Amino acid sequence: MAKTIDVKYRGVVIRVTAQKESDAMVNCYGEEGFFSFYARGVLKMTSKNGSACQPLVESDFLLGEGIQGGKSLKEASLVTSYVYDKSLDALSCLSLIQELTLKVVQPEESKEMYPWFISSLKAIKDGKHPYTVAAIYFAKVLNSGGFGMNVDCCAVCGSKERIIALNYEEGGYICQDCFDPSTTQKADPRKLKILRYIFRCGLNDLTRVEFEDDEMKEILFDLFSYLDSLTGVALKTARMIR
Repeated sequence: MAKTIDVKYRGVVIRVTAQKESDAMVNCYGEEGFFSFYARGVLKMTSKNGSACQPLVESDFLLGEGIQGGKSLKEASLVTSYVYDKSLDALSCLSLIQELTLKVVQPEESKEMYPWFISSLKAIKDGKHPYTVAAIYFAKVLNSGGFGMNVDCCAVCGSKERIIALNYEEGGYICQDCFDPSTTQKADPRKLKILRYIFRCGLNDLTRVEFEDDEMKEILFDLFSYLDSLTGVALKTARMIR
């Protein structure tokens, strides 16, 4: 029998994929990045580890790790749940954060992005404005992947003066001199300020301000389209939020 060593992990479950009748492959996100393990019988109603292996639950895991690197669950204990089912808005934004993490955050970016991920979950659980939190996380994921928008100057000429529009194809702000009404619409100054905030704010600013639902949804829909056009990744949670 192949030998295994016991290793302890802490992380948030971000996906549970059924295997066979009651087994599952569990994907998690922790301080050191992504990790996954095979959990036997975890989908049974009587499983002692079942509650600790649910999506958006943070748990401590004792895993048996084989020589080839595969991991299997030995024991799990729930630390906290970030599922906020009292608000459809909050649940939709949590689902967006989960899907962005699964589909867009790359392994080499995961350690850098984890503080944003866990802080976003905690903020929504604490009752902070979910659409503001989700939009900031979305922006930080884009920044981390090298797809961040230019919100410091005109994306065409580099000017910091007379910024009046936003062009997603150009990847950022557009100034008066570069503005082309046939391809770009002028943007509300408040929208331009919000975009700059979400792309440039620091981690300590995550819960400092809250914006209105309608204006944040509009920005989220723009970011959905922006991500799709750049990477071909279409997020299913767009329909939930719409």
